Amino acid sequence: MSVDGSSEQTTFKLGGPEKQTVVAVREKSGPWSITSGIDGLTILKTTKSAFTGYIKDKLTTLKPATDRIFGTCATVTWDYASTAPDYARVRARIVAGLLKEFAAHHSMSVQHTLYDMGKAALDAAPEIARVTLTMPNLHHLLADLSPFGQENPNHIFVPIDEPHGYIEATVER
Repeated sequence: MSVDGSSEQTTFKLGGPEKQTVVAVREKSGPWSITSGIDGLTILKTTKSAFTGYIKDKLTTLKPATDRIFGTCATVTWDYASTAPDYARVRARIVAGLLKEFAAHHSMSVQHTLYDMGKAALDAAPEIARVTLTMPNLHHLLADLSPFGQENPNHIFVPIDEPHGYIEATVER
């Protein structure tokens, strides 16, 4: 992925456009309420992500990790505070801010990154009042090569469906 014209060697974005979304509501003779967004923003980073210090019980299956792969397929929506902004430019600034924060962020959890990405979107676009991010975990776990008599020193990872987290938050001014 490229951020500010520089290649991010450990951060990736799925090629192809994510879907652009909008909901426009207006009651007769009233003001417009506009919510824009993106759906299917698939991003992944191979480092600068951890998950430790969480509460564990007998049903906990996810192992703590201080450096893990972090992947998600994000849905992001934002509500406009101003009327008739340049929607395309605002969208471009928001997406650029989201991607830059994701790439640079030293994540302690998906929740931690989600919140800071929300703040980055608000900073990038004073025209919006709030942003909602939904970022499900797309886990990639270290492949167990011991049945083949081999070690795996953090080289081969396997995408899995479970465990699966569905993290969502709204950040507003």
